[in-house]
Amino acid sequence: MSLISPYDQHGLHAQSRLDALTQLSPAQVPDGPKFRFRAAPTPSEQPVIPPEDLFASLSGTVRPSLTESDDIPNTARCASHLELLEAFAVLKNKVINSNALDRTFGIKHERQNDPALPQRRQVKWTKFVKLAVVRFKLWFATTFSRSPLLGLPEHTGGRLDRTRLPPLDVLMVWHAFMLNPQAYEDECLSLHEDSVSGLESLWKQVHEAINASTRDYSMQNGAADLGSESNSLGDLVHADLLKFLSAFNDMHSVSWNILSEGPVEAPLGVEDIKREMQTEYYNNPDNAVEAYLIRGYSEVGGTHFSDDVTAALGRLSGFNLIDAVNRVSKFVDRMCTFLWIRSPALLSTLQRARNRYRNLFKLSELYPDRLITPTLDIDLVLRTHQLSPSGYRRYSIRTTGRLVVHDDEVGQDILNSSLREVESLYRARFCDSYLLCHCWDCEAIREAIDKASKNGIIDIEAIGKKVRLDVAYYRAVEIARRKKEMLPVRE
Repeated sequence: MSLISPYDQHGLHAQSRLDALTQLSPAQVPDGPKFRFRAAPTPSEQPVIPPEDLFASLSGTVRPSLTESDDIPNTARCASHLELLEAFAVLKNKVINSNALDRTFGIKHERQNDPALPQRRQVKWTKFVKLAVVRFKLWFATTFSRSPLLGLPEHTGGRLDRTRLPPLDVLMVWHAFMLNPQAYEDECLSLHEDSVSGLESLWKQVHEAINASTRDYSMQNGAADLGSESNSLGDLVHADLLKFLSAFNDMHSVSWNILSEGPVEAPLGVEDIKREMQTEYYNNPDNAVEAYLIRGYSEVGGTHFSDDVTAALGRLSGFNLIDAVNRVSKFVDRMCTFLWIRSPALLSTLQRARNRYRNLFKLSELYPDRLITPTLDIDLVLRTHQLSPSGYRRYSIRTTGRLVVHDDEVGQDILNSSLREVESLYRARFCDSYLLCHCWDCEAIREAIDKASKNGIIDIEAIGKKVRLDVAYYRAVEIARRKKEMLPVRE
């Protein structure tokens, strides 16, 4: 691994940190290496990272082919999943740092530059996730149920449309639920589904919904806008929750009107509910938003859903979706730290991860009683696969004879012990290392060595220089993107 620094991997990382510091703050390292890349002359000449052709194979069909369903996710789906994870991170950051939501949730700014404000703001994410879970339960139970839902327009058949993506907060909870394969499968079958469906037919929509630069998730798939005067159940579920809550502190806003009037036009005792809600708002405004949403959805669920939908809402309450989202949030943080989606070796990272994923299932077959813990790259492929539940089940049973379920609630000490054991098993079986560093530099070096090996000539010095320059360029692009400057181009 030591192709740039004359020392070991630690030295390589130290050199990379110095290079990064030089690019971020040249004045702090006046004698540091000089990496100069000129800005693109026009917006159209800016680099596209990752390249759009990486996503060309995304399926836009309603049902993927049988072969694809039985096989592991391709690199395009894994890359789209990385985009989605970044979109979740962007959403969380917006929620925590939103001044409008500070007002909505009663987070007071004690003084300018209040040092305790960041900590107080964390509670907003906890509340946001709780509301997202309520919305997901309503969306899931009504979207996947065969029974028509009263209150929806006749042309819908009484169901919400499953061919369009839900808003991001609902998608975040759905994503977390699917990563618990047995619980998700049980719930889908309880709703009389012919098959257990997930994102297998929606990855193209996921990719197109996420801005390549900012990772903002757009509601371009037909979701309702808060400017709509409709207060139908479909509009309420498909509204953008962040915008909805940001406008909620204004009692004359559409948000207030939709919620206080009741999500569907039906004999709910709307005036009584509205009177109670308004009373609660004045008595306890800090907790009013949460109470309004949960009360509003609960009233809809308890009064107008068919028996199987009402039962589904009850069953979903037995699975802790809030904890599931929080566990996934840790995975999101780790993925955003490595930022593979913008790395110079993204394609080879994903290709290698897919091969290692196959090997992991081979170990799971050989050692069914062992805890076979995935590394971060393999975990990405695993979770991407679980988002196509039927395909994941078929592949798992075909390769190991059972549904492989990885428990993400296992303690860190047990995970560390398992990783060391799997390292030994993997090395003995496949003559390769299992525990690898996945930073940009190490991934780029592996890619360069693989390419050089195929050509039969490995020039260590040339590889070192190329990798260092490649990483410096991609780093320069990311720095410019975060500063909202024109992206640099390579000569």
